[in-house]
Amino acid sequence: MPWRVESVRWVFNFLCAFPYASTLGTYTQKLLMAVDLAQAISKQQLPEVPSRFVQPLHRREPCHGHSSIPVIDLHDLLHQGGHSAHIAAQAVTKACEEWGFFQVINHGISTSLMEDVRRVVKEFLNLPMEEKMKRPMKFEPYHPTGYGRTFDISEDTILDWVDALINYISPPALKDPEYWPDKPAAYRETIEAYGAEVIKLEKTMLGILSKSLGLDFSHLEEAFGGDEAQVVLRVNHYPRCQQPDLVMGLSPHSDGSAITVLLHDEVEGLQVKKDGLWWTVKPIPGALIVNMGDMMQLVSNGRFTSMEHRAVVRSDTERISIVVFYAPTVSAFLGPIAPKGTQQNTAIYKPIKYGDYLATYMNKELQGKDRINSLLI
Repeated sequence: MPWRVESVRWVFNFLCAFPYASTLGTYTQKLLMAVDLAQAISKQQLPEVPSRFVQPLHRREPCHGHSSIPVIDLHDLLHQGGHSAHIAAQAVTKACEEWGFFQVINHGISTSLMEDVRRVVKEFLNLPMEEKMKRPMKFEPYHPTGYGRTFDISEDTILDWVDALINYISPPALKDPEYWPDKPAAYRETIEAYGAEVIKLEKTMLGILSKSLGLDFSHLEEAFGGDEAQVVLRVNHYPRCQQPDLVMGLSPHSDGSAITVLLHDEVEGLQVKKDGLWWTVKPIPGALIVNMGDMMQLVSNGRFTSMEHRAVVRSDTERISIVVFYAPTVSAFLGPIAPKGTQQNTAIYKPIKYGDYLATYMNKELQGKDRINSLLI
Protein backbone atom coordinates (compact mmCIF):
# COMPACT_ATOMS: atom_id res chain seq x y z
CA MET A 1 0.00 0.00 0.00
CA PRO A 2 1.44 3.44 -0.88
CA TRP A 3 2.98 5.41 1.96
CA ARG A 4 0.39 7.91 3.20
CA VAL A 5 -0.16 10.43 5.95
CA GLU A 6 -1.52 7.97 8.51
CA SER A 7 1.88 6.32 8.73
CA VAL A 8 3.69 9.51 9.74
CA ARG A 9 1.53 10.82 12.57
CA TRP A 10 3.82 9.35 15.21
CA VAL A 11 6.73 11.28 13.70
CA PHE A 12 4.70 14.49 13.81
CA ASN A 13 3.77 13.90 17.45
CA PHE A 14 7.43 13.34 18.27
CA LEU A 15 8.41 16.59 16.59
CA CYS A 16 5.76 18.58 18.42
CA ALA A 17 7.14 17.31 21.72
CA PHE A 18 10.73 18.10 20.77
CA PRO A 19 12.19 21.00 22.80
CA TYR A 20 13.36 22.83 19.67
CA ALA A 21 10.40 22.04 17.44
CA SER A 22 9.58 25.73 17.16
CA THR A 23 12.76 26.28 15.14
CA LEU A 24 11.31 24.20 12.36
CA GLY A 25 8.38 26.54 11.67
CA THR A 26 6.03 25.04 9.13
CA TYR A 27 8.45 22.17 8.60
CA THR A 28 6.89 20.26 11.50
CA GLN A 29 3.50 20.57 9.79
CA LYS A 30 4.65 19.15 6.48
CA LEU A 31 4.21 15.52 7.47
CA LEU A 32 0.45 15.95 7.79
CA MET A 33 0.32 16.95 4.14
CA ALA A 34 2.22 13.93 2.87
CA VAL A 35 1.39 12.47 -0.51
CA ASP A 36 2.65 9.27 -2.04
CA LEU A 37 6.38 9.17 -2.67
CA ALA A 38 7.57 9.43 -6.27
CA GLN A 39 8.47 5.74 -6.52
CA ALA A 40 4.98 4.70 -5.42
CA ILE A 41 3.36 7.04 -7.94
CA SER A 42 5.66 5.84 -10.70
CA LYS A 43 4.62 2.24 -10.07
CA GLN A 44 0.94 3.20 -10.32
CA GLN A 45 1.51 4.18 -13.98
CA LEU A 46 -1.02 6.99 -13.88
CA PRO A 47 -1.79 8.71 -17.20
CA GLU A 48 -0.80 12.08 -15.71
CA VAL A 49 1.47 13.15 -12.87
CA PRO A 50 -0.34 14.54 -9.80
CA SER A 51 -0.71 18.31 -9.87
CA ARG A 52 1.51 18.78 -6.79
CA PHE A 53 4.50 17.80 -8.99
CA VAL A 54 3.76 19.96 -12.03
CA GLN A 55 6.21 22.85 -12.34
CA PRO A 56 5.01 26.22 -13.68
CA LEU A 57 6.33 27.16 -17.10
CA HIS A 58 8.75 29.78 -15.81
CA ARG A 59 10.55 27.10 -13.77
CA ARG A 60 10.94 24.77 -16.76
CA GLU A 61 13.72 26.61 -18.52
CA PRO A 62 15.08 24.64 -21.49
CA CYS A 63 18.46 22.92 -21.53
CA HIS A 64 20.92 24.10 -24.19
CA GLY A 65 22.86 20.88 -24.63
CA HIS A 66 25.81 19.13 -23.02
CA SER A 67 28.57 20.93 -21.18
CA SER A 68 32.10 19.78 -20.54
CA ILE A 69 32.65 20.73 -16.94
CA PRO A 70 36.34 20.45 -15.98
CA VAL A 71 37.78 16.95 -15.56
CA ILE A 72 40.75 16.75 -13.16
CA ASP A 73 43.12 13.83 -12.73
CA LEU A 74 44.08 13.62 -9.04
CA HIS A 75 46.68 10.86 -9.32
CA ASP A 76 49.75 13.04 -9.01
CA LEU A 77 48.14 15.19 -6.35
CA LEU A 78 47.39 12.17 -4.18
CA HIS A 79 50.48 10.07 -4.89
CA GLN A 80 53.35 12.06 -6.41
CA GLY A 81 53.77 15.50 -4.89
CA GLY A 82 56.08 18.08 -6.40
CA HIS A 83 55.37 20.13 -9.48
CA SER A 84 52.81 17.75 -11.00
CA ALA A 85 50.79 17.82 -7.77
CA HIS A 86 50.96 21.62 -7.80
CA ILE A 87 49.57 21.66 -11.36
CA ALA A 88 46.64 19.48 -10.27
CA ALA A 89 45.97 21.72 -7.26
CA GLN A 90 45.92 24.74 -9.55
CA ALA A 91 43.39 22.95 -11.78
CA VAL A 92 41.14 22.32 -8.77
CA THR A 93 41.36 25.98 -7.75
CA LYS A 94 40.60 27.20 -11.27
CA ALA A 95 37.59 24.87 -11.55
CA CYS A 96 36.22 26.15 -8.24
CA GLU A 97 36.64 29.74 -9.40
CA GLU A 98 35.18 29.38 -12.89
CA TRP A 99 32.62 26.60 -12.45
CA GLY A 100 32.19 25.40 -8.89
CA PHE A 101 31.60 21.99 -10.51
CA PHE A 102 34.11 19.46 -11.84
CA GLN A 103 34.67 15.73 -12.24
CA VAL A 104 37.64 13.94 -10.69
CA ILE A 105 39.31 10.75 -11.91
CA ASN A 106 42.01 8.72 -10.16
CA HIS A 107 40.52 10.08 -6.95
CA GLY A 108 41.71 7.26 -4.70
CA ILE A 109 38.36 5.53 -4.13
CA SER A 110 38.31 2.05 -5.59
CA THR A 111 35.94 1.06 -8.35
CA SER A 112 34.91 -2.00 -6.35
CA LEU A 113 33.86 0.11 -3.36
CA MET A 114 31.84 2.45 -5.59
CA GLU A 115 30.13 -0.55 -7.17
CA ASP A 116 29.37 -1.95 -3.71
CA VAL A 117 27.77 1.37 -2.73
CA ARG A 118 25.61 1.42 -5.86
CA ARG A 119 24.61 -2.19 -5.23
CA VAL A 120 23.48 -1.79 -1.60
CA VAL A 121 21.64 1.43 -2.41
CA LYS A 122 19.82 -0.23 -5.31
CA GLU A 123 18.95 -3.21 -3.12
CA PHE A 124 17.47 -0.86 -0.52
CA LEU A 125 15.42 1.05 -3.09
CA ASN A 126 14.05 -2.22 -4.46
CA LEU A 127 12.69 -3.27 -1.07
CA PRO A 128 8.91 -3.10 -0.52
CA MET A 129 7.75 0.38 0.49
CA GLU A 130 6.61 -0.91 3.87
CA GLU A 131 10.16 -2.09 4.61
CA LYS A 132 11.76 1.18 3.53
CA MET A 133 9.28 3.19 5.59
CA LYS A 134 10.31 1.48 8.83
CA ARG A 135 12.66 4.46 9.09
CA PRO A 136 10.57 7.38 7.80
CA MET A 137 12.16 10.78 7.41
CA LYS A 138 12.33 12.67 10.69
CA PHE A 139 13.18 16.32 11.09
CA GLU A 140 15.13 17.12 14.20
CA PRO A 141 16.41 20.69 14.17
CA TYR A 142 18.86 21.01 11.27
CA HIS A 143 19.20 17.22 10.90
CA PRO A 144 16.70 15.37 8.67
CA THR A 145 17.43 11.66 8.59
CA GLY A 146 15.72 8.53 7.29
CA TYR A 147 13.76 7.78 4.13
CA GLY A 148 11.08 9.91 2.51
CA ARG A 149 10.77 13.44 1.13
CA THR A 150 12.35 16.77 2.00
CA PHE A 151 11.32 20.35 1.19
CA ASP A 152 7.59 19.57 1.40
CA ILE A 153 6.99 22.84 3.24
CA SER A 154 3.23 23.33 2.83
CA GLU A 155 0.26 22.05 0.89
CA ASP A 156 1.07 24.66 -1.78
CA THR A 157 4.66 23.49 -2.25
CA ILE A 158 5.44 22.16 -5.71
CA LEU A 159 7.06 18.80 -5.07
CA ASP A 160 10.18 17.45 -6.75
CA TRP A 161 10.08 14.02 -8.41
CA VAL A 162 12.59 12.46 -6.01
CA ASP A 163 12.66 10.27 -2.91
CA ALA A 164 15.56 10.54 -0.50
CA LEU A 165 17.44 8.42 2.01
CA ILE A 166 19.57 10.48 4.41
CA ASN A 167 22.14 9.14 6.88
CA TYR A 168 24.75 11.02 8.90
CA ILE A 169 28.25 9.62 8.59
CA SER A 170 29.92 12.03 11.02
CA PRO A 171 30.16 13.17 13.77
CA PRO A 172 29.16 10.12 15.84
CA ALA A 173 26.65 12.14 17.89
CA LEU A 174 24.52 12.72 14.77
CA LYS A 175 24.71 9.24 13.28
CA ASP A 176 21.37 8.08 14.68
CA PRO A 177 21.97 4.39 13.82
CA GLU A 178 18.30 3.56 14.34
CA TYR A 179 17.62 5.42 11.10
CA TRP A 180 20.16 3.49 9.06
CA PRO A 181 18.60 0.67 7.03
CA ASP A 182 19.25 -2.84 8.33
CA LYS A 183 18.44 -4.25 4.90
CA PRO A 184 20.42 -5.07 2.90
CA ALA A 185 22.73 -6.43 5.56
CA ALA A 186 25.84 -4.91 3.99
CA TYR A 187 24.40 -1.37 3.78
CA ARG A 188 25.88 0.09 6.95
CA GLU A 189 29.36 -1.39 6.60
CA THR A 190 29.56 -0.41 2.93
CA ILE A 191 28.35 3.16 3.43
CA GLU A 192 30.65 3.73 6.40
CA ALA A 193 33.65 2.48 4.39
CA TYR A 194 32.73 4.71 1.46
CA GLY A 195 32.05 7.67 3.75
CA ALA A 196 35.51 7.40 5.29
CA GLU A 197 37.10 7.50 1.83
CA VAL A 198 35.02 10.47 0.69
CA ILE A 199 35.92 12.39 3.85
CA LYS A 200 39.61 11.96 2.96
CA LEU A 201 38.94 13.34 -0.50
CA GLU A 202 36.89 16.26 0.79
CA LYS A 203 39.56 17.17 3.32
CA THR A 204 42.14 17.12 0.55
CA MET A 205 39.97 19.56 -1.41
CA LEU A 206 39.63 21.76 1.68
CA GLY A 207 43.39 21.82 2.12
CA ILE A 208 43.98 22.80 -1.50
CA LEU A 209 41.45 25.61 -1.30
CA SER A 210 42.81 26.80 2.05
CA LYS A 211 46.26 27.18 0.53
CA SER A 212 44.85 28.95 -2.52
CA LEU A 213 43.22 31.48 -0.17
CA GLY A 214 46.56 32.17 1.49
CA LEU A 215 45.68 30.17 4.59
CA ASP A 216 47.23 27.21 6.38
CA PHE A 217 46.34 23.82 4.88
CA SER A 218 44.03 22.93 7.79
CA HIS A 219 42.39 26.35 8.18
CA LEU A 220 39.09 25.66 6.42
CA GLU A 221 38.72 22.24 7.98
CA GLU A 222 39.13 23.80 11.42
CA ALA A 223 36.83 26.73 10.58
CA PHE A 224 34.08 24.28 9.62
CA GLY A 225 34.38 22.48 12.95
CA GLY A 226 37.17 19.93 12.58
CA ASP A 227 35.98 16.53 13.75
CA GLU A 228 32.55 18.01 14.53
CA ALA A 229 31.87 18.98 10.91
CA GLN A 230 28.77 17.32 9.50
CA VAL A 231 29.21 14.67 6.82
CA VAL A 232 25.86 13.59 5.43
CA LEU A 233 25.01 10.96 2.84
CA ARG A 234 21.90 11.51 0.76
CA VAL A 235 20.59 9.03 -1.80
CA ASN A 236 18.46 10.73 -4.45
CA HIS A 237 16.13 8.33 -6.23
CA TYR A 238 14.50 9.69 -9.38
CA PRO A 239 11.97 7.07 -10.56
CA ARG A 240 10.66 6.90 -14.11
CA CYS A 241 8.11 9.62 -14.83
CA GLN A 242 5.38 9.43 -17.46
CA GLN A 243 5.55 13.20 -18.09
CA PRO A 244 9.17 14.15 -17.38
CA ASP A 245 8.92 17.53 -19.11
CA LEU A 246 6.36 18.72 -16.54
CA VAL A 247 8.33 17.93 -13.39
CA MET A 248 11.72 18.52 -11.83
CA GLY A 249 13.85 15.89 -10.12
CA LEU A 250 15.41 18.57 -7.95
CA SER A 251 14.49 22.22 -8.36
CA PRO A 252 17.27 24.71 -9.18
CA HIS A 253 19.42 25.35 -6.13
CA SER A 254 22.92 25.69 -4.78
CA ASP A 255 24.04 23.37 -1.99
CA GLY A 256 24.10 24.65 1.58
CA SER A 257 27.24 22.63 2.30
CA ALA A 258 30.92 23.48 1.96
CA ILE A 259 31.82 20.68 -0.46
CA THR A 260 29.65 18.05 -2.14
CA VAL A 261 30.81 14.78 -3.74
CA LEU A 262 28.38 12.91 -6.01
CA LEU A 263 28.59 9.28 -7.07
CA HIS A 264 26.43 8.79 -10.17
CA ASP A 265 24.96 5.77 -11.90
CA GLU A 266 26.10 7.02 -15.35
CA VAL A 267 22.54 8.11 -16.23
CA GLU A 268 22.34 11.72 -17.39
CA GLY A 269 20.11 14.08 -15.42
CA LEU A 270 22.33 16.57 -13.58
CA GLN A 271 22.25 20.04 -15.15
CA VAL A 272 24.27 23.14 -14.23
CA LYS A 273 23.57 26.80 -14.92
CA LYS A 274 26.49 28.58 -16.57
CA ASP A 275 26.26 32.15 -17.89
CA GLY A 276 22.48 32.07 -17.56
CA LEU A 277 21.97 28.85 -19.55
CA TRP A 278 21.29 25.27 -18.45
CA TRP A 279 23.67 22.52 -19.56
CA THR A 280 23.58 18.74 -19.04
CA VAL A 281 26.60 17.15 -17.38
CA LYS A 282 27.79 13.98 -19.10
CA PRO A 283 29.00 11.68 -16.30
CA ILE A 284 32.32 9.94 -16.88
CA PRO A 285 32.47 6.25 -15.87
CA GLY A 286 34.49 5.87 -12.69
CA ALA A 287 34.56 9.61 -11.98
CA LEU A 288 33.11 11.50 -9.03
CA ILE A 289 31.45 14.88 -9.41
CA VAL A 290 32.59 17.56 -6.95
CA ASN A 291 30.90 20.89 -6.39
CA MET A 292 31.28 23.84 -4.07
CA GLY A 293 28.52 24.69 -1.60
CA ASP A 294 27.31 28.06 -0.33
CA MET A 295 29.65 28.00 2.65
CA MET A 296 32.67 27.82 0.37
CA GLN A 297 31.36 30.79 -1.60
CA LEU A 298 30.86 32.63 1.70
CA VAL A 299 34.27 32.04 3.27
CA SER A 300 36.08 32.72 -0.03
CA ASN A 301 34.20 36.01 -0.35
CA GLY A 302 32.77 34.91 -3.68
CA ARG A 303 36.00 33.65 -5.20
CA PHE A 304 34.73 30.06 -5.28
CA THR A 305 31.22 29.69 -6.65
CA SER A 306 28.41 27.43 -5.50
CA MET A 307 26.94 26.94 -8.96
CA GLU A 308 23.20 26.63 -9.36
CA HIS A 309 22.14 23.18 -10.52
CA ARG A 310 19.08 20.99 -10.92
CA ALA A 311 18.08 17.42 -11.73
CA VAL A 312 15.73 16.32 -14.48
CA VAL A 313 14.01 12.95 -14.84
CA ARG A 314 13.26 10.52 -17.65
CA SER A 315 10.42 8.29 -18.81
CA ASP A 316 12.63 5.40 -19.93
CA THR A 317 14.77 4.81 -16.86
CA GLU A 318 15.27 5.73 -13.23
CA ARG A 319 18.30 7.63 -11.99
CA ILE A 320 20.13 7.32 -8.67
CA SER A 321 22.73 9.67 -7.26
CA ILE A 322 24.60 9.14 -3.99
CA VAL A 323 25.74 12.43 -2.53
CA VAL A 324 28.04 13.16 0.41
CA PHE A 325 27.83 16.67 1.83
CA TYR A 326 30.64 18.09 3.94
CA ALA A 327 29.12 20.90 5.99
CA PRO A 328 30.15 22.99 9.00
CA THR A 329 29.04 22.20 12.50
CA VAL A 330 25.90 24.17 13.38
CA SER A 331 27.83 26.27 15.94
CA ALA A 332 30.39 27.51 13.38
CA PHE A 333 30.26 31.27 12.83
CA LEU A 334 31.35 31.90 9.26
CA GLY A 335 32.10 34.84 7.03
CA PRO A 336 34.70 35.88 4.45
CA ILE A 337 38.17 34.83 5.62
CA ALA A 338 41.17 37.08 5.00
CA PRO A 339 44.54 35.57 4.02
CA LYS A 340 46.93 35.00 6.91
CA GLY A 341 48.54 38.25 8.07
CA THR A 342 46.00 40.52 6.36
CA GLN A 343 42.62 42.06 7.14
CA GLN A 344 39.39 41.55 5.23
CA ASN A 345 38.33 45.07 4.24
CA THR A 346 36.21 44.28 1.20
CA ALA A 347 33.80 41.60 2.44
CA ILE A 348 30.73 41.25 0.23
CA TYR A 349 28.90 38.82 2.52
CA LYS A 350 27.57 39.15 6.05
CA PRO A 351 28.80 36.52 8.53
CA ILE A 352 26.31 34.02 9.91
CA LYS A 353 26.09 31.13 12.34
CA TYR A 354 25.77 27.99 10.24
CA GLY A 355 22.87 26.65 12.29
CA ASP A 356 20.89 29.79 11.45
CA TYR A 357 21.74 29.42 7.77
CA LEU A 358 20.76 25.76 7.78
CA ALA A 359 17.44 26.46 9.51
CA THR A 360 16.58 28.93 6.76
CA TYR A 361 17.79 26.54 4.06
CA MET A 362 15.68 23.64 5.28
CA ASN A 363 12.50 25.66 5.87
CA LYS A 364 12.12 27.13 2.40
CA GLU A 365 11.56 25.72 -1.05
CA LEU A 366 14.63 25.37 -3.23
CA GLN A 367 14.94 28.70 -5.04
CA GLY A 368 18.16 28.97 -6.99
CA LYS A 369 20.83 30.91 -5.09
CA ASP A 370 18.41 32.97 -3.00
CA ARG A 371 19.85 31.78 0.29
CA ILE A 372 23.49 32.73 -0.25
CA ASN A 373 22.47 35.90 -2.08
CA SER A 374 20.49 36.98 0.99
CA LEU A 375 23.83 37.43 2.78
CA LEU A 376 25.19 39.92 0.27
CA ILE A 377 26.04 43.27 1.84
